Amino acid sequence: MHNTNLFKDPTRVAGARLIAVAAASLALTACGGSGGGSAGGGGAPITADTAVIATSGTDFGSNKIELVDLGEEGDMTIMPLDNTATDAGIAVDTKGSDFYRIEQFQADRINKFSLDEPNTKIWGEGGYSALAQGEQGSANPYQLVFASDTKAYLLRYGKQDAWIVDPSAATEDEFWTDEVLDLSAYTPDGAPAPRMSAGVIVDGRLFITLQRLDAAFDPANTSCVAVFDVANNQPIATDEPPDDACGDGIALNGRNPADIQFQPGIGLLVQNTGDTFPVNTEFSGVDVINPDTYEVSTLVTATEETGIVDDVAVVDDDNGYFIGYQGTNDSFITIADLRRFDPATGEIDPDPVAGLTSLDLRDLAVGPAGLLWIANADLGNPRIDLLEPGMDLISNSIATELLPSGIDFATAAP
Repeated sequence: MHNTNLFKDPTRVAGARLIAVAAASLALTACGGSGGGSAGGGGAPITADTAVIATSGTDFGSNKIELVDLGEEGDMTIMPLDNTATDAGIAVDTKGSDFYRIEQFQADRINKFSLDEPNTKIWGEGGYSALAQGEQGSANPYQLVFASDTKAYLLRYGKQDAWIVDPSAATEDEFWTDEVLDLSAYTPDGAPAPRMSAGVIVDGRLFITLQRLDAAFDPANTSCVAVFDVANNQPIATDEPPDDACGDGIALNGRNPADIQFQPGIGLLVQNTGDTFPVNTEFSGVDVINPDTYEVSTLVTATEETGIVDDVAVVDDDNGYFIGYQGTNDSFITIADLRRFDPATGEIDPDPVAGLTSLDLRDLAVGPAGLLWIANADLGNPRIDLLEPGMDLISNSIATELLPSGIDFATAAP
């Protein structure tokens, strides 16, 4: 799942929260807890499905990808990839047996890796740029949304257009196709960009969330979802007459969306963060979009008790989970709980999941075996916790070298 960590990207937060992030990087001490050894050279080929985990240091300046081979689920250990280390904030995306390191704010680079040689940079030492020649300011790339092996959409949080790229490109000149999706119409007055944050493809249509934050990164404006036809890259009108704020796009009930995912039988789930500093749950929750009619309804509503809905994962028809962000403590460390909800009704359990309260939880993902993977950035014991859905019991924990912040899964080549 695409990483939605609140601290990952300083451009998502405003005002005093920027000060909190800076203070945190000075106050925190180095983390412990290393599992497994580092992979040297190109790394031995991995022949099993694999968890790809984005991790970061406490100073936000040391980041790398760590892998978990799922071939031995009873004895899973981490494999840090030293050749993926970077001083930029990162996100990870996967397609088949390939995985991608997306270097974000002010780094603006992408590199490709494969389970065949997990420590080898396929696109060379510097990777491919997310900026056009002469383009100023950070593109702050967030996500690659794959339409096929040769076509993907690169969401650029800091710009007004998303790139259409070829992930199979052998050279940097071939990576960006020179085609874009123009999202400038969604940019609110006074802001430099519409803040595209996440995307998903359903039935040949690309859905892109647009935060539409103001110049101070506050959720003062209606947030939207733009829809494009993947076959011809043309926008699709979803509303007649067009909405004043969202034009041809879909107007959300919540604001500051950070993730969008498709759940069969439910629809498109949009996780809306709302305002993180100060914590305000008014516009936070989960919206559902009917992918056929584009109708929007609210499934989950954040409350003062639950905190802000920071990330969402639906395991099955009966079990949905979200990270309830409560704020930070005196040392500026994130305090969050894991909450369970009913995906059919949106009803939230009255109490958080036992043993997963007041922690720095950063991402959720549903693994191939149907377990809930939880990125637990505990300073003294950074790890991935695996939760049995419904029973809400941790069945395994995998120590990570750095603090885990994003989880995705790669599929071994046959």
